[in-house]
Amino acid sequence: MSPLSETSEQVDILVAAGAARLLARASDTHALDVSQLKPRIRSAVEKYLLKDDPHAAPDAISEFIDGLQADDLCLIVACEHGAESAWSDLVARFTTTVRSKGIPWLGSFTSSSSVVLWSLFSTFSSAG
Repeated sequence: MSPLSETSEQVDILVAAGAARLLARASDTHALDVSQLKPRIRSAVEKYLLKDDPHAAPDAISEFIDGLQADDLCLIVACEHGAESAWSDLVARFTTTVRSKGIPWLGSFTSSSSVVLWSLFSTFSSAG
């Protein structure tokens, strides 16, 4: 058995507990529950922690999860699940940022504005 599969059940328990803590500290959960967050959190734990340290201590896994940005993660997962209100929040929160980054490249506010929604959609539709 690989190290990850040997501790898979323990990691699942840590991820579920971490997802519950993440929801508790999010200012807007977008009506998500633990089961909707677990796959995204598990994927991040595997990619950024367990890949380099398959025997990471439970405290390290919990600390990693507690370091995730609760509001951003909830927003992304809600968008992935097709929540219209989350998409509205995404556009409201990030349009100015995307537009301001695009102006130097595109040369104008109008050109930048025309690609904002396309950029947001492309970025988050490929995030899943």
